Amino acid sequence: MHSKIFSSAIIPHICGIITISYTPFATIDPTSPIKMALIGAFAFGFLFVLFITNPSELKPKYEILLLLIFCINLLLVWIFSQETKTEQFYGTIGRNFGLLTQISLVIFCSVSVVFSSSNFILKLKKTVVIYGFINLIYGTLQVMGEDFYNNWDTTFVNSARGFFANPNQYSSFAAMIGLISISNLLDSKRKLSEHLGTVSFFTFTVMNIYFAKSVQGFVILGAGLAILFLFFLRQSFWGKKYFFGASCVMVFLALTAILDIFQKLPWKSFLYSSTIEARGDYWRAGISMGSDNPLTGVGLDRYLEWYRIYRDATTASRPGAGEVSNSAHNHFIDYFAFGGYPLLVLYSVIQLLALIKLFRIIKLQKEYSSELNVLTIIFTAYTLQSLISPFHIGIAIWGWVATGLILGWNPEKNFDKVGKNTASRFHEGNLQRKTQIMPKQISVFTIGVLVGALISTPYLIQDARFRQGVYGDRTYSEMYTAAYGWPKSATRMSQASWKLYMRGSKDKSLLLALDAVKYSPNNYYAWLVLYSRPDLTKELTEEAKRNINRLEPRPKNIKKLQ
Repeated sequence: MHSKIFSSAIIPHICGIITISYTPFATIDPTSPIKMALIGAFAFGFLFVLFITNPSELKPKYEILLLLIFCINLLLVWIFSQETKTEQFYGTIGRNFGLLTQISLVIFCSVSVVFSSSNFILKLKKTVVIYGFINLIYGTLQVMGEDFYNNWDTTFVNSARGFFANPNQYSSFAAMIGLISISNLLDSKRKLSEHLGTVSFFTFTVMNIYFAKSVQGFVILGAGLAILFLFFLRQSFWGKKYFFGASCVMVFLALTAILDIFQKLPWKSFLYSSTIEARGDYWRAGISMGSDNPLTGVGLDRYLEWYRIYRDATTASRPGAGEVSNSAHNHFIDYFAFGGYPLLVLYSVIQLLALIKLFRIIKLQKEYSSELNVLTIIFTAYTLQSLISPFHIGIAIWGWVATGLILGWNPEKNFDKVGKNTASRFHEGNLQRKTQIMPKQISVFTIGVLVGALISTPYLIQDARFRQGVYGDRTYSEMYTAAYGWPKSATRMSQASWKLYMRGSKDKSLLLALDAVKYSPNNYYAWLVLYSRPDLTKELTEEAKRNINRLEPRPKNIKKLQ
């Protein structure tokens, strides 16, 4: 029981810390490396806590078994893929969705399954709003031009981005916390002053979604408000008779919106944009990757390396064909590309089981339930975001924890025979026990975090060293040494190589470039650095040309570095 109390108290805050963590003055990528380092370290801490948990508490067993099989499949893809093991482990630069991050998310999900409770869910609700508010404040400062960091390497400098560095994820997260806040209006026991505070906070989140200049937030907001409206009808005495009709209307509107987005209706689309067209291109490329590699995919987080090869003629003929992506902008397709059909099926089953369990809980619910509302909102927001946007650790951590809480929650224990919420009694029992000291759990968790940090922080440290050693007024030796730091990255090595070449150190530059292509033969940028040099031997020039044409089959899209 101590492990349950400890985990339910700590996990929500860790999720928040991961979300708002970033290192703009220390690393090249201010968001992903620090988030990966934290999620990896804390995941091992909770894994160690699971090891000391009484086996009788490891329930429900089939969900844990499914998550374990999912982890094994990830490991098999990592082992049997021909791609570089280190780069698969830590993931692509700017995304870091490699084996470490994915296993860490599964650990967080598993712990949430085992220790799911009303108390856990209510704490998650409070913390997501608190840390979400911090993110909104930072996003507001950015819109006001008061960002304390002014060197963002992003095209979204005129929009709210918060700690995500991307307005799409920012707006999705803002919509999620806004919906969690506005769901409190369904609680008839709250005071008028509390409702006014809720409306004020919700208004603030809507303003931030607008300032993010991203449609994703409004899509999630609209879907969430529709669900909350149906919950309102279902729990109100006079509204129950309208519930079925309202549900049909909501489904009709949702289908109409989807058809409008894809321009399948007779009128001119209101919701279609060029980003929808681009996402279609990314989806088709990802599907082709999985279809051609049905058992092991192209490797974990290796979408970018294979995108140029698998994009179709339609995509390659567009005006912006020189632009590439490191994600399919759809988590299901990403998993299909990474690990073929096995990984896609396992991930789909996990999400489907969570959805079925959620509907089962909704069916049992007859009155207001704060726990049900927050789980529904987080799961819905994360699912919708995962269908149209790339992976981001700051949002994924909440989605996977909510999925685990849904899979592990026993609705029969939380709702009595007439559907009334009995969570308060369970909550009170937890409050009486939480004052007990838990030295065993704290000690084991700390040891696990230290072990996890040894595994997850090297990438963060190397990113910081690379920034210090390569950027700015550095000597040739400093730049050369910084590029070889572990964990090695072919892209970083190639960047350093080109900088050395432009500064006149041709010999060191060539050694670094050759090591980069040897280390990761499918890295397009590594071969491009060689291909762009006019001082190579004829044999090496032909080899570079052959490989650059292999990775980019359409010569017109190949642009040499200047």
